[in-house]
Amino acid sequence: MSEIETIKKHVKYLSVTIGPRGSTTLGEKQAAAYVANVYSNLGLSPIIEPFRSAKSAWLPFALGTGLILVGEVLYLVGGFYGLLFAILISVFALSSLVLELMFKQNPFRLILPKGDSQNVSVKIPSEGLSKETVILIGHLDTHRMPIAYKSQRWVAFFRSLTTTTFASVILLLILFIADIFFEWIIIPLLSLVFIIPVVFLFLMASFADMTDYTAGANDNATGAAIVIGLVERVLKAPLQNTDIWAVGSGCEEVGAYGADAWIKKHIHEVEGAIFLTLDNLGGKGAGPCYLKKETLIFPFESDPQLLKIADKIAAENPDLGAFSREMKAAYTDGAIGNKAGLRCLTFVNYTPAGVIPDWHQPSDVFENVDWNVVQRTEEFVWRLIQKIDSDKL
Repeated sequence: MSEIETIKKHVKYLSVTIGPRGSTTLGEKQAAAYVANVYSNLGLSPIIEPFRSAKSAWLPFALGTGLILVGEVLYLVGGFYGLLFAILISVFALSSLVLELMFKQNPFRLILPKGDSQNVSVKIPSEGLSKETVILIGHLDTHRMPIAYKSQRWVAFFRSLTTTTFASVILLLILFIADIFFEWIIIPLLSLVFIIPVVFLFLMASFADMTDYTAGANDNATGAAIVIGLVERVLKAPLQNTDIWAVGSGCEEVGAYGADAWIKKHIHEVEGAIFLTLDNLGGKGAGPCYLKKETLIFPFESDPQLLKIADKIAAENPDLGAFSREMKAAYTDGAIGNKAGLRCLTFVNYTPAGVIPDWHQPSDVFENVDWNVVQRTEEFVWRLIQKIDSDKL
């Protein structure tokens, strides 16, 4: 069986045989078991490591915006003490949301409903003297299908709404504080204007968890399957100087809890390693595309040396059609590797027009995967690994 046919088999099992694989659900657990079984059949010794994770990516934002709405009501009807409570509540909610977007501990993470998840990983040591460690990571879970991702227009609206909402909350805080010193009638009226985007984001976040999970063929059965495919290539053509860790992470879609748990567990083994994230790699007309940086609220920069190597591979192999771009208002497991001080490069296959096909939509199914894109991406990452192993960093 050819490499692409093997990858296709894995994508089909994950997205069709198992299907939707929501974070902390049975489907996600079955996906981890499948990947572990594949590695066992290859003669490897995979490890499955459980961890606890939030169940929802949207609940923190429903909580945060909901608290800000409560603060607005207290401000309007609660007099001076209502104003003080509005300031305290808004500061609490805003700071918690900012910490959440930075993947850091915050009060919301302490109270969010939790569930059990797992990572599955395997190590393939180099044949010679290990000079480098490369971590290949592809998440196994799938997202819901909220209205925010219904179409490209909705995606654009949602991105604008989140930016507008955060700006509005800051302006609300300024108004609340100003009202302590200046009892101008226009201040409450302005607060009613600035609260409008908060209402919209609250409604979108509140209803998101009522939608179904995607089958997740592109996001991210393709990434998980390419990780497996690369492991098989390493077994056939062993690396001389590079240890490989292959990780199937859980709960990426709800805040990258799996990547965070895996790195914390293994940091003593992989400190300073190269962290290659594979996510959304089979959309029609897309990639191969590697990220210069990903920005959710603050930028997570890709490693300059890895970018340089990737640019060289792209220039030397125009038939692969690879290019780079920035990711905005979204994240991958790569953000967690970056936060941990690892040398990161992330692959997310955008189209040249800047679209991730079928992203969190009902159309993210096996039939819509572009296998030519998958094959070119797998080949590009393999050539990157070979460059790393050749000690030409």
